[in-house]
Amino acid sequence: MKKIKIIIIALVSVLLIGSATFAVLFFATDIFKSDKQLFCKYAEQIGFKEFVDLEGYNDYLKRTESQGHSTNGAFNVSLTQEADSINESIKYARIYRPSK
Repeated sequence: MKKIKIIIIALVSVLLIGSATFAVLFFATDIFKSDKQLFCKYAEQIGFKEFVDLEGYNDYLKRTESQGHSTNGAFNVSLTQEADSINESIKYARIYRPSK
C-alpha cells in the first residue's frame, strides 16, 4: 500500500513538473511558434516610419521631376518544375527629360 502511494505521488509530481515546464516554454518563449507567427510578431515591433523612409522618397520624387534622369534594368525569371524549365529576361529603359 505504501509503494502505491509513493508511485502515485511520483507520477503526479512528474506530471505537474512536465506541465509547468511546457506552460513556461509555450507562453514565455517562441519555441512553438511558426515562422509566419514569428514574422508577424517582430514586424509589428518595427514602426512603419522606421521601415520606409518616406521623407527620402519624397525628396527623390521632387528631384527626379526637376532633373533629367534615366533608368535601365532587367528582370530575370527562372521557373523549373520537374523536367520543364522557363528562363526569360525582360529589359527596360526609361529616359525622362523635364519640360522647360
